[in-house]
Amino acid sequence: MRKSIRLQEYDYSQPGYYFVTMCTKDKQNLFGNVGTTALGRLYIELYNSELYSELEREETKLWTYSVPKLYDLYQESIKTGKLELADY
Repeated sequence: MRKSIRLQEYDYSQPGYYFVTMCTKDKQNLFGNVGTTALGRLYIELYNSELYSELEREETKLWTYSVPKLYDLYQESIKTGKLELADY
């Protein structure tokens, strides 16, 4: 039997951010290559953005934003060329 790597004291039923690893049988490429799909290109753009730099800062409160709010901030920064964090 496989050992669980979940933290026993953590309530995983609560909303939060989780890292997910997806594996396929015989390492089949079922999901495309990062960078060759629209979603992959979006990930690459996001990781190179000012918004992602803010998310990496330890003291940032951006992690409390919902995913749609973060996406809106990202899209607005693309349109205007600057990151506006008015209610941050």
